[in-house]
Amino acid sequence: MTMSIKPKRLLGTGKFECPLCGRLFADRGEAKKCAINCADKVDLSLTEQETKVLLISDLHCGSYAGLMPPEVKLTDTPRGAVLTHTSSNAQAMLYDAWCEMVDDMSDYKPDLVIVNGDIVDGMNQADGGVHTITNDMYAQADMAADLLSMIPCNCFLITIGSGYHSRMGRNGAPIEPYIADALTKAIQSKGRNPNVTFSSEAIVKLNGKRFHVTHTVGHTNNYQYRSTALMRDMTNMLLNWPTHKFGHVDAIIRGHVHFFINVRMADIEGIITPCWKLRDSFCTKIGLNSQPDIGYVTMDWKRGGDIKVNKRLFHLPDTACRTVDYDGE
Repeated sequence: MTMSIKPKRLLGTGKFECPLCGRLFADRGEAKKCAINCADKVDLSLTEQETKVLLISDLHCGSYAGLMPPEVKLTDTPRGAVLTHTSSNAQAMLYDAWCEMVDDMSDYKPDLVIVNGDIVDGMNQADGGVHTITNDMYAQADMAADLLSMIPCNCFLITIGSGYHSRMGRNGAPIEPYIADALTKAIQSKGRNPNVTFSSEAIVKLNGKRFHVTHTVGHTNNYQYRSTALMRDMTNMLLNWPTHKFGHVDAIIRGHVHFFINVRMADIEGIITPCWKLRDSFCTKIGLNSQPDIGYVTMDWKRGGDIKVNKRLFHLPDTACRTVDYDGE
């Protein structure tokens, strides 16, 4: 088995990185000596194993257009009654796609799942909650935890979503700490040992790679400039590579805008994850260019190797636009 021990030059720093331990050196030769020394200590069978990460975001549980199981029971607090809410036909298609993803992950076996924000739809303040099946964010969070626990992985990183969807009221606390706790309990109930972390922004270090993860990214309605905000973040990250700032980053991961983008520049990968929310009334006001991408992204690599990015998109019908068939076909 072979393993790359070629040092990597970190742009903008004048330094070289050992590809095995990540230590930085001012001299390429010293970095190569470190790599050779590390190679003598490393279990080569481990370096040949692929590390696998699943990236998902924007489930918007609680929305009439968001992800939900076939049936949920909700408590009507004023009356103390338990109400049963059944998913719509559109949500049933979305849930079927989710189950396909879960089946895919049974074969893929991810080491980590990153759930990058807007997991619940929130209180829907602008519309008085009329576009949610419930604006009880705890009920939305419980729904999300049950859905996430279906994924055959015990290690999850959850990021805090946008304030409108994430916060309990305009100036309230974010719901993600509760989601992390609910997901931990849901995984434990299945006899598994969970490791669930949440953060607003994170540098993820895993098997020789470093990722910068946060939910929000800029958005434009012009298709030709859809990647601009992501590229701007990537450029800013390159400018902040000195170790006293972010340090070397191999990929930045974003969500929020409900479409998939993957671009690469220099030594950094940029990913915007697709979503799990269908087109809703807000999207119809924006226009036809707001069609969402539904699906997930995976990243895998061997230590010292390049990241391979793959995506699966589910081409579901636009349920916000009704087809009226007068031809009877």
